[in-house]
Amino acid sequence: MTRPHSQLPDHRVTTEHFSPRGDSSLPDAVGSPTAEELTGCLFFSPDDGRIWLNDQRMLLLHSSSFGTLRREIIERLGQEQARGMFTRAGYLSGARDARLIRERWPLADATSAFRAGTHLHTLEGMAKVEPLYFKFDAESGFYEGEFLWHNSCEADEHLAACGTGQDPVCWTEIGYAIGFVSGLFGQMVIFREVECRGMGH
Repeated sequence: MTRPHSQLPDHRVTTEHFSPRGDSSLPDAVGSPTAEELTGCLFFSPDDGRIWLNDQRMLLLHSSSFGTLRREIIERLGQEQARGMFTRAGYLSGARDARLIRERWPLADATSAFRAGTHLHTLEGMAKVEPLYFKFDAESGFYEGEFLWHNSCEADEHLAACGTGQDPVCWTEIGYAIGFVSGLFGQMVIFREVECRGMGH
């Protein structure tokens, strides 16, 4: 099996480490950035045909169009190469969102900053992200976490085009998680999808 993350872009650790420690089991504090503050970064500019997430231009695309593109890439290149392409695309999106958090909320506490990735991924429409737990210590290089993706757009489109299979199919989402957490953590953190609706779960 190929490992798409081995081909991820090299600029993943170009910024300094964020806050060194965080733990989702600690009592929730109303720390920035909140989901409401992140939603406030999304701007629609219909007069000039642009949508912005802070300073990043975004695209509102039909899920079915994404699904068609995804199916054709799988048919032309094969599933392994397609998986690598969509994982890298998700990675870049996650890395850019990590940069947004670093630049706009440089004093955010570590747990709120890392939790912001789940809010942004949800806001961008790929899936509803439910963090079960996460814990990290950048100084020692330790990270662990477990998350659920509900209503994954990518799983919906893969099932419609290909039906169920033996492997997880939320490639863009896994790439996003790797890109966002690695961008904040300051070193590569790899996520693995272990169950998926694309496998019949």
